[in-house]
Amino acid sequence: TLCFLESHMPSCGGARRRIPSGVADARFKVDGAEQLERERAELLAKIGQSPKGGGKMMVWLMVQRLAPEKCTDHALQALRRLPIENGARVVQTDEGKLPVHLVVAGDGPARKSLEAYAEKSNPPLPVTFLGNLPNTQLPPLYRAADVFLTCSTSETCAARRVARPAPTLPAPFSHALLPRARR
Repeated sequence: TLCFLESHMPSCGGARRRIPSGVADARFKVDGAEQLERERAELLAKIGQSPKGGGKMMVWLMVQRLAPEKCTDHALQALRRLPIENGARVVQTDEGKLPVHLVVAGDGPARKSLEAYAEKSNPPLPVTFLGNLPNTQLPPLYRAADVFLTCSTSETCAARRVARPAPTLPAPFSHALLPRARR
């Protein structure tokens, strides 16, 4: 932002302009709690879970091309290392232990091997591959998920990580090459 530029590079001359992140804020607008509840229920239905009974689970979301350099397999390996309780892989949260499910939107040359890895795990990994989705279907996914995850080592610009479409969605990154602010 211009504030960052002014505080970190005050002596640079010339014109300065803010360049928008490219995220269309209007696409990610929330009209109310009912919308969020509906989108969560729709996402749980897509992954074969019932929202009845509270739908208490942790949903991780990856939206990316499924290619080796995107390291989607790292997320599957992380899932595989999670403890199993009552037949579900669980994570510890502020609400206690919750079952976790990974949702992957995207397609590419690694998809078949990723699906095979998930299926061959014992028990099979809690992952749903949605394939390529139109951009209009992505905002509800972001809003309904609990965590946005990427393991990519091939981002040419950290902007995707910094200006992700749902800024309130936690977003852990492996191998993140984010610019560091000078102190």
